[in-house]
Amino acid sequence: MKNESGFRRRQWLAMAGAVPFALRAWPALAQSDYPNKPIKFIVPFAPGGSLEVLGRHIGTKLQAKMGQALVFENRPGANSQMGTSVAARLPADGYNLLMGADSGLSISPILNKALTYHPERDFAPLSILCQISLLLIANASFGPSTLQEFIAYAKANPGKVAYSSPGVGSQHHIMFEALATRLGLELLHVPYQGIAPSVNALLAGEVNVMMAALALPLPYVRSGRLKTIAFGGNARHPLLPNVPTFAEAGVPGFEARSWFGAFAPAGTPRDIVQKLSANIWEIVASKEFSEGFLIPQGYDPVNTVAPEQFPAFLREDRKKWEAAIAQINPKRLAP
Repeated sequence: MKNESGFRRRQWLAMAGAVPFALRAWPALAQSDYPNKPIKFIVPFAPGGSLEVLGRHIGTKLQAKMGQALVFENRPGANSQMGTSVAARLPADGYNLLMGADSGLSISPILNKALTYHPERDFAPLSILCQISLLLIANASFGPSTLQEFIAYAKANPGKVAYSSPGVGSQHHIMFEALATRLGLELLHVPYQGIAPSVNALLAGEVNVMMAALALPLPYVRSGRLKTIAFGGNARHPLLPNVPTFAEAGVPGFEARSWFGAFAPAGTPRDIVQKLSANIWEIVASKEFSEGFLIPQGYDPVNTVAPEQFPAFLREDRKKWEAAIAQINPKRLAP
């Protein structure tokens, strides 16, 4: 009887010890078949923008790797703050992701202290998708054709040179104001609701100049309706080998660059984050992606920020924007 009682006690202890193990093992078992349904990407910009074009190109290849359809949901508004805020509140299950940008994750936290999300606390970085250097372009009828001519003209006509942007607080707006502050220029800012309307305003002659990623204005540059003045990268772009960088044109150290990246809500299981990071990076770091998409679309030619470097890159990026914004008169950034 005593031996039987001891056996039952040992059996009960063994079963009790197995319960925590089973509970600990369950999440891994639950994730082993990931993904088993479509994956949704929140795109915090209007349909048809450069991020959506980029996302769909990457999505086609990622879908083949993951074995599930990818769904894109546009949530534009407030320089990507609206869509980014929505993504931060979605379930952290690997089926809800964000295609984010520096506008929502680096700039907005500096300008808007009432944000409902925190870029580091609420998101897990997956991979950079690309970097984009902005191009200073002008309407073909605008007199100046070089950066030095532009500077001289703007100084001789304070407040009369108008530039467009996709909105107050956008990368384009801040970079132009940072340039104007550094050069002592007084310019007229005309914000529009998105990049396409701001380019259309330039084409129509409603404004004189703007900063934009190369992709959208490239056809108009080639047709002669727009002219190039300077390129915001650290080297000339392969599509515009005759267009100097700002440094080459006489403003050393000045760059106008932006980025797009993929993120998951914080708390997404680590193995899912790693799987997504590895698959996305394999796509965006490939020679095929560089030569077949990045260069033809006007993005920076090569991705060099690996997933393990991405969190540090994001921290440095926020410092860069913080330094740029600190130089600008706050009134110039007010809505």
